[in-house]
Amino acid sequence: MQTEENQEVSGNGLEPISEILSRRTEKEDGRLSERTNQRIPRQETRTDECQCKTCGSKFQGEVTSYLFMRPPKEYRAGECPACGAIREAEEKAEEERELETLRAAVRKQWTRTCGIPPQFQGMTWEELDPDYQAKAQKLCRQWAEKFDLDAPWDSALVLF
Repeated sequence: MQTEENQEVSGNGLEPISEILSRRTEKEDGRLSERTNQRIPRQETRTDECQCKTCGSKFQGEVTSYLFMRPPKEYRAGECPACGAIREAEEKAEEERELETLRAAVRKQWTRTCGIPPQFQGMTWEELDPDYQAKAQKLCRQWAEKFDLDAPWDSALVLF
């Protein structure tokens, strides 16, 4: 039932939707303390002693408490800085291995589609007869030494 004050504001006994929505927003943004009418924080972060799940050592880590849950939930840092650094290094090394595998696959595809005759595809510069097409070999070697594997589209060589 509405109070006389609400009836006076709306004039027809109905409460304005803006008031209903503002109360709803206040409840969602942060609970209001009934006694002080001040906002209660929804979460709290502090530094506290934590235990590493990897090595078991104790360290000072970040603890976040979610106060809007009943009972409040607390989440602690799971690994010490040393274990975190080791994990990040391992992840980076794994990423590099995956990238190298991808590069090898791209090189293999280039070899198949580059137009080099099959008998020359597996050869190194040292295996070529230095007298066989010496001028073309010199030009190809200079081009290959400058070739950037990370930006192959910046370089092209066409021989006739």
